[in-house]
This record gives sequence, C-alpha cells and structure tokens, in this order.
Amino acid sequence: MKTSFMTSNLKPTQGGMGLFGNLKVERVLSLFSGDLEKAFSVAKELGFDGIEISVVDPKEISLSKVEDLVSKYRVGISAIATGGAAVRDGLIFSSPDKSTRKAAIQRIKNHIDFAAHFNAVVVLGLIKGWVHGNYSQCEDYVTVE
Repeated sequence: MKTSFMTSNLKPTQGGMGLFGNLKVERVLSLFSGDLEKAFSVAKELGFDGIEISVVDPKEISLSKVEDLVSKYRVGISAIATGGAAVRDGLIFSSPDKSTRKAAIQRIKNHIDFAAHFNAVVVLGLIKGWVHGNYSQCEDYVTVE
C-alpha cells in the first residue's frame, strides 16, 4: 500500500515566500500545485492508494470535482492539509487577535466537514500558530477558545 503524496489547489503563481513571526514558509510546497487532476493521474500511475491535498479554504474547491477525481482514478484522499490557511490568510489559533482565532476555528471546522466526505484526516500544522512573545499567553489563546 502506497499512500500518500501532497498536492495543493493553489496555483503556482500564488507561490513565493511568506514570513510569519520568526517562521519563513514556502507558500507552495507541494507537487502539482493547482492541478488536482494531474496529481490524481500521477498518483494512480505510480500506484498510490491516496494523496494528501492542501486546501486553503474548502469553500474555494469544488467538492463534486474532487469526488469525481477520486472516483475516476480510484485514488482516495488520505489527508487534508490546512497550512495554507495560515500562510495565505494568516489564520492561526495562537493569534493575539480574537477575531483571527475565531476565523481560524471556523476554517478548521470547514476543513473537517470537507475531509469527512473522504474519510480523511485533517492535518493541523501551521494553523496552530506560533509563539508571539509570551509562550504561556499563546498557549492560553490556543486552549481557551
């Protein structure tokens, strides 16, 4: 069983470097950025059972299109990566700004709903955030909401 490699619905032109706190992040880290069909096709050709897709915002990706690709190539979705929400949209759970934290929580709920259609896990990476000065305060932001 081979699973999985990562792809993204971001277009390659949306790539570049982002700087968040002390963290320098590649915006497009994945194979076949912006071309989900190619990702599914190559995954099938290489004998993968599933792929991980990076979804910045589930409202920006067609659920039916992804379902069609899963059916067409018989390649499942093993995981939904959420880091793009932090990189592109600045949504993190450890933000000092309460509205940003609330938006991050809503976004992750949308990721969970999207992932449920494929029985996939949701990867919490960059969306967790990072320390802004005081570790215990950031820890409170993450755990209190």
